[in-house]
Amino acid sequence: KPLAGAMMEGDVMILENIRFYKGEMKNDPELAESVASLVNLVVNDAFGTAHRAHSLTQGVTEFLKPCVSGFLLKTELDCLKGVEGEPKWRMATIMCDAKVSTNIPVIEYMLEKVVKLVIGGGLVFNFLKVRALLLGTPWSRRTLWSSPRPWRSRPRRRNLS
Repeated sequence: KPLAGAMMEGDVMILENIRFYKGEMKNDPELAESVASLVNLVVNDAFGTAHRAHSLTQGVTEFLKPCVSGFLLKTELDCLKGVEGEPKWRMATIMCDAKVSTNIPVIEYMLEKVVKLVIGGGLVFNFLKVRALLLGTPWSRRTLWSSPRPWRSRPRRRNLS
């Protein structure tokens, strides 16, 4: 805080990555308020983490106004508008993530919109496990599917694999 208070116009201060600080992922209000006390404004430009209710993505917004999205986040959202309703062009989507639970609704939605859906990252292992092609890896134990049957048949009906 003393360094932030001593800053002059044009100065830049870079904070260390606090993602792994105790309480950051639990949206700790004390941590959020501490970070918010260092700045006048929040610009979130991280599309991949903007949905998280963590201290640095959601918590700080309770202590600062204005809080805005940056140009990168706006560009990502504008691109996603292309899949609302009936897409105007044929699309392929690449999804790479580790968390199945947060991606199931997105996968279901995208299956109805795209001509190709490519699954990467930790998600791959869950699909391989469902198809009995992979057993016993740490990633495959993260699956949250109660019944894999709809997932096995749906891509075949849509000519996706």
